[in-house]
Amino acid sequence: MDPARALGLFDKESPGWVPYWFPKERDGRKCDPSQRLDWFDKALAHFAQSAWPPQGSLSSRQRAVALSLLHMLSVESNFVGIPTRDKM
Repeated sequence: MDPARALGLFDKESPGWVPYWFPKERDGRKCDPSQRLDWFDKALAHFAQSAWPPQGSLSSRQRAVALSLLHMLSVESNFVGIPTRDKM
């Protein structure tokens, strides 16, 4: 797994900072940019688990976000798929 892929490559066409690899649709339904951002925010918290919301120093908060992104990328890359918004 490439950390640069998880931590960079954001989709600048979407509001907020949503990575390109984050799904744009699930179950055949396409998300509008606002729905996708909401889904991403929920997934970020879901995959960070007890480390959410990030607290402490800037580096520890960055670490919590980075680990959550890496976990999400791993799940998405292994064809498990990130759960839909209603399942988080």
